[in-house]
Amino acid sequence: MASKQSSDAARLLARRSVKARREAWGEEAFVQKMRAWGKLGGRPKGSRNRKGGSK
Repeated sequence: MASKQSSDAARLLARRSVKARREAWGEEAFVQKMRAWGKLGGRPKGSRNRKGGSK
């Protein structure tokens, strides 16, 4: 039960953080910065490398 409560609290905190950043930076800057930090969509850079070296 405690893990669900902490999960809900973390989710609420993250949503508030996103809302505050969107309001402070504007929508376009928010998306641009979050993509640059690897927080929005897609896989992180370098994830396309195959396991075990190049082939």
